[in-house]
Amino acid sequence: MSGKIQVLDDQTINQIAAGEVIENPASVVKELVENSLDAGATEVTVEIRAGGRQLIRITDNGTGMSSEDALLSLERHATSKIRGLDDIYDVHTMGFRGEAVPSIASVSKLTILTRSADEPKGTLITVEGGKVCDRSSVERDPGTTMEVASLFFNVPVRKKFQRSPTYDANEVHKVLSSLALARTDVRFTLINQGKTVLKTTDNNFKTRVEEVLGKEFSCGLCPLSMEKNRIKLEGMIGLPHFNRHNRTGQHLLINGRAVFSPLISFAVKEGYGTSMGAQRHPVFVLKLTLPGQLVDVNVHPQKKEVRLRQSQELKEIIIEAVEKALSKETVPETTVETSFAQAPAFTYSPPPEPVHFPKDWMLRETVEEPMKKMETAPLFTQEPETASPSVLATIPGYILTKAASDKLQWISVRNAHARVLYDTLNKSYLPAIPVQQLLIPLNFDFSTTEAATIKSHLETLEKWGVGIREFGPNSFAIDALPQLWEERNLEELLHAIAKEEAEVSLKDKKHLVKTVVSSAFSSNKKLSNNESQTLVNQLYKTQNPHFCPLGKPTCVEIVHDEIAKLFHT
Repeated sequence: MSGKIQVLDDQTINQIAAGEVIENPASVVKELVENSLDAGATEVTVEIRAGGRQLIRITDNGTGMSSEDALLSLERHATSKIRGLDDIYDVHTMGFRGEAVPSIASVSKLTILTRSADEPKGTLITVEGGKVCDRSSVERDPGTTMEVASLFFNVPVRKKFQRSPTYDANEVHKVLSSLALARTDVRFTLINQGKTVLKTTDNNFKTRVEEVLGKEFSCGLCPLSMEKNRIKLEGMIGLPHFNRHNRTGQHLLINGRAVFSPLISFAVKEGYGTSMGAQRHPVFVLKLTLPGQLVDVNVHPQKKEVRLRQSQELKEIIIEAVEKALSKETVPETTVETSFAQAPAFTYSPPPEPVHFPKDWMLRETVEEPMKKMETAPLFTQEPETASPSVLATIPGYILTKAASDKLQWISVRNAHARVLYDTLNKSYLPAIPVQQLLIPLNFDFSTTEAATIKSHLETLEKWGVGIREFGPNSFAIDALPQLWEERNLEELLHAIAKEEAEVSLKDKKHLVKTVVSSAFSSNKKLSNNESQTLVNQLYKTQNPHFCPLGKPTCVEIVHDEIAKLFHT
């Protein structure tokens, strides 16, 4: 009587492995191009037909293989990447399992054409369904060409569940794009149906991003760079307003490998603080270099996801790098529409003298001594103050200004006021702002928890310009306010501040931001030129004057070319 348990034959084992490693043509391209990179190739050309099902041809100028190595590469778990178990914990190559080539060969008609620099002739091997059909010597330059034809020809079930050729071609394009971003030292070419759809030429990272992701994508990014504790992070992140509702714009490269890491994606989002909505996701192209012992690439059959050690330290470094990069950013060049539903009622006057302001206006500037900095260091490195643009004209909701470089900008009154409000409350190192005394004190009742929190932070509130004192067990009287505040939103704003001070969490901080923004001027607020100039001056004293706390632009530049287009008929 035969036993129920049997050892599977090699063909079945390889096809099972192919099910784990080879999902679609893009998986084939990924595995074979990574082998080319590990072979030291500086030029890689990928050709596909019918989305890769009919043909995938990958040609490189790497070190190539000898005749014996070419045959051995078809054996399972045969690899040049590692020599023992210890090497798995410090991997510096793109792959090491030794399953890709035999798995691909088991579900396709594979041709290997290769030659090492040490041999006078190359080797040609043809394989069909995992069985070697022929081997011969041929002439060719050093390097390797892997040609995969009729993918899944012997696995009809897998073939039936494949997507359309267009979908497969797009997936191949995504894979090669990720590899091209990771390896700027290598030139990549992708040819689909005889047409070149991707070609990289430069090893400059910014240029590579433009070549792979497009100029429009790269224009919304700002540079990021930080090196700390053997961890190096560099690349580009999206400006707060340049975000998406999903993570499709996130490109992460760890030690030259394109992967996905929920930890890093979350850390980057944390670095934006409250400048991005909860349901939005930042875009980025980040290259992370760290010791091999800190990253485990052996957690996914296709090496799409990694496990990171010292995750808390890494998270803190990423958050710090993102905050630093955003704090240095300047206003992007933006094309604006210059048409209005109605003709704007411009009021023009020369730029105002900085000292003559109406005494009864809530935004007037004073010559009070600046407030001393607190002991704790600010979240961002303080940058030199940016020169404020001059106000040229105003319309309801907007201010037209001219910078020192003669560039024209529209400034949103509401967004600018929201930024000034938030930074005044959130940045303890900003100068003090004018305070207005109230003729009739305002009384507010709070919950026991909020009242206790406010009691412990009376000094902080006073530094913000709030004249507040206890008026009962859970009540407070307010007889002075910062001139930026409006009484109608005061109670809601104080409740938000109490929650923010009590529990420093992202959720509560976002609640504070929304409350601050709701307290800002209305979107159709009309300011005089003097009032506008003061608001602009205060805006450019903030740490991030080009975006409101919710990540919306406070100002946009009017590009000269767009003005010229309006006069062409």
